[in-house]
Amino acid sequence: MRRHTPAKSGRTAQSNSNKKETMSNNIIINGNIGQPPEIRYTPSGMAILEFTVASTSGKDDKKKTSWFNVVAFSKCCRFRI
Repeated sequence: MRRHTPAKSGRTAQSNSNKKETMSNNIIINGNIGQPPEIRYTPSGMAILEFTVASTSGKDDKKKTSWFNVVAFSKCCRFRI
C-alpha cells in the first residue's frame, strides 16, 4: 500500500517509493472573456495561454463583477475561441 504525504508547498507529494506526483486544483469560472487571449511559447515549445474572465454575481443593485487572470499551460491551450 502506497502512502501519500502532502507537500508543504501544496504542489507535489512524494510517496514511499520517492516518486513525485503532481497535485492540482480545478476551478470552474462562469463568465465572459475580457480581452482576446494571448498565446506565447517557451523556448522548449510549450504553449502558454493568458486571458481574463469577468464573472458577475448578485442581483439588481448588489451586482458585483470579479475579474480572474487565467494562465493555461501545455495541452490546456488547445481550444478555439
